[in-house]
Amino acid sequence: MATLYPLDRKAFLSRLGQALRDTRLGAQLAGFLDHSGERTQVAIVAGGAAGAHAVTGIATVDRLAAVYRVPAAAAIVDLTSEFTVSAADEIDNAGGTDTTGDQLLVIYGDRTP
Repeated sequence: MATLYPLDRKAFLSRLGQALRDTRLGAQLAGFLDHSGERTQVAIVAGGAAGAHAVTGIATVDRLAAVYRVPAAAAIVDLTSEFTVSAADEIDNAGGTDTTGDQLLVIYGDRTP
């Protein structure tokens, strides 16, 4: 059966070490391992009525990883499934949970070059 890495573990790790010493190849590998070029970003924004919420820096090509509601006096609530990146600098949960008075912890993969 063919394997993804045709080398045994020791040979694979040896070649990986050689690659990392080559700065150009090492940078390419690091970029690949870092979510194929994504950089994880975190933003805390004010909650509000269901709908658009401003997230400075987010773009429509970015991958929305998580949106958590942080209520003033309760546990964090995962609202990721309600939200999408609707426009540059904006996420939206139209018809979703009203987060007025709360904050939103937004985690996303920045894919902009």
